[in-house]
Amino acid sequence: MLQINVLAHYTHRLNFLTRSLYELKKIKNKDKVKLVIGYTTDAAHWAKIKKEFNDVGIICEIFQDGNYMNKIRRFITSECEYSCSMDEDIILNQYLWDFMIENISVLDNDKNLILIPLISNGIPTTEKFIEDFCNNEQKEEMHNIFRNTNMRYEYMVGYTNLDYSFLDNWDETFISKLNQIDHHYRGIHPIRMSYEANIKIAQIICGSKTFFDKKDYTIEIEKIPYFCNSFYMIKTKTWASFINDKTLYRDPFDEVPLNLYMRKRDSNVAIVRNGFCIHMCYNTVNVYDKSSQKKVENYYYKNL
Repeated sequence: MLQINVLAHYTHRLNFLTRSLYELKKIKNKDKVKLVIGYTTDAAHWAKIKKEFNDVGIICEIFQDGNYMNKIRRFITSECEYSCSMDEDIILNQYLWDFMIENISVLDNDKNLILIPLISNGIPTTEKFIEDFCNNEQKEEMHNIFRNTNMRYEYMVGYTNLDYSFLDNWDETFISKLNQIDHHYRGIHPIRMSYEANIKIAQIICGSKTFFDKKDYTIEIEKIPYFCNSFYMIKTKTWASFINDKTLYRDPFDEVPLNLYMRKRDSNVAIVRNGFCIHMCYNTVNVYDKSSQKKVENYYYKNL
């Protein structure tokens, strides 16, 4: 059994998250999942969503808590063997949901820490998303944007030596330089800083009209230097083990503990090729222009 855990927070993202949950509602493996939504506000809305899922045969529970990590700590008490962590600005189609549910046993190999889709601006999955989703012209457009993105200081860390301009894609040179950074925040890439890159990939996705179509999915097993954790599936006991390990925390959130746990154990990740998943935008995009994130989100609201 897989418990799907949704972190619902911002009111302005309700429409996007509701559209995302609509895809989940259509899956064929309804008897293999349980949905738990930790929300911050809009109790009446989530009570309605709970009823809708129960009516189609998916167990759904909701609870209210405004603290991110309190929600996570409640999720990891699940009795389900597997768990899924899902932020509210994520969307994948019903066919990818079913594929990942049906192949969740890939995590029974202890070396495979997480099962992930190709998150559109995920680190490091954005490169594979572009490779699988985009045509040649679009690939070149995206890589040109990456080459011309200023890799600045962020999180009090200097990423300026991670010059993408000499690269064609996320290759061994970039990853080698990334691994040399003596800091726990290694989730960096031009996609995390560039408004232009995020709005372009949004335009490509919305313009294709194929995002919600069924694809030919395959799973690749590999090692990655860092994972930005907006969506992943994991064994619940494993999830609880690093969430409860206080020695792994460098800030109040769960991303660093996951990555330190992965690095310490030299774990693999299982990646679904052609498994397209949208994450709308990072809050670090054009950090000096706070309207940029909202512009990207609004584009998805209007065009997806």
